[in-house]
Amino acid sequence: SWEDIIVANEGWTWYADNKEKDKYGFIADGIDGGQHIAVSLSGEQHGRVDVSYVVSYENFGVSLAWLDNSSANIHRQGFCNEEANHQKKQMPQRLVAIWDSKASVPKVELLDERLHEGETKTL
Repeated sequence: SWEDIIVANEGWTWYADNKEKDKYGFIADGIDGGQHIAVSLSGEQHGRVDVSYVVSYENFGVSLAWLDNSSANIHRQGFCNEEANHQKKQMPQRLVAIWDSKASVPKVELLDERLHEGETKTL
């Protein structure tokens, strides 16, 4: 199940926060930053990884996403606040989930880094 691929979770909760309670997702309610979630992924034929999230006009912010094969990173509290100290070949990709339009819509971004077929890394 999808729960088996979550390898670390600090500050994220799975629930539906819309009026109808039918649109589920991981939500981080903290305003100070530092929430961290790590998902184990295995590459497929084309090696592309897409990340989908909601963009809205209030109470949303910026997340950092990257692929990593270091197991140390999934256990380090506050790691997501340390953007400048990442020791890997590529800096995290910024996922900006706030905009000026008074609407909440889904957005999908392809990660710059590829995950080769059969390769397993953590997002």
